[in-house]
Amino acid sequence: DSRIDHTPFISFGYSYDTRDLVQFPKDGLFGAASVELKGLGNDGINYDVVKLDFREYRRIVGDLHAKWRFTTRLTGGKLVPYYDLSFIGFNERIRGHFYDEREGNNYYIGTVELFHPLLKDIHVNLDFVPLLPKALLSYRVAIYAELFGDAGAAKFKGESLSINDFSSGYGAGLTLLILPYNVVRFEVALDEYRNAEFIFNVTASF
Repeated sequence: DSRIDHTPFISFGYSYDTRDLVQFPKDGLFGAASVELKGLGNDGINYDVVKLDFREYRRIVGDLHAKWRFTTRLTGGKLVPYYDLSFIGFNERIRGHFYDEREGNNYYIGTVELFHPLLKDIHVNLDFVPLLPKALLSYRVAIYAELFGDAGAAKFKGESLSINDFSSGYGAGLTLLILPYNVVRFEVALDEYRNAEFIFNVTASF
C-alpha cells in the first residue's frame, strides 16, 4: 500500500554439479533447485518463488558433443509484485527472439546444442610482455562450431499453456574460447518465420 515494500524472505536451495569445466563444459551434469518464501505476511506481502535448472553435457562421437537444458521459474501467492514476475529477455533469453521481452508468473525454457571444435586447445604464452602478472600471460585458445535450438514461454497465473505459446529459434554460430577467463560467441539465429538476428555475447550459452 505504499511505494516501499518491506520484504523479508527465507530461501532454501540445493545444487549438484559434476561439470568438467564451468566456463565451457563438455561432460557432466548440473542441477539446481530453490524455493524462496517472500514477505512472510509482512505489510501484507506473502508469495513464493520456485526455480529449477537442469543441464546435461556429453560426448556423442569423437569430438562431437551435445548439451541440453531445461529451466523454469514459478511464482505463487495471492499477489506477486510486478518487479518479481518471471521474465524472459534479460538474464534468460531465447535465440531467435533474443531481444524480445516476455513476462508472466511462470516461465519455461528448453534448449539443445551440438558443438564441435574447429581449432583445438592451442596454448598461447605472452611471457615477453613486461609488468603484467604471469597468471594473465598464459591462455588456452579454441574455436568451436555449434548448432542450437531454443524454445520458451512465459504465462500469467490462470492462463493455460500449450505448444503454440512457445517462441522458438534455431541457428548456428562460433564460440571462441580464451580460457581461463573469456568465452565469446558469434551466432546467427532464425525465428519461426525465418527472420534472422545476429547475436554477440561474452558468455557460454549455458
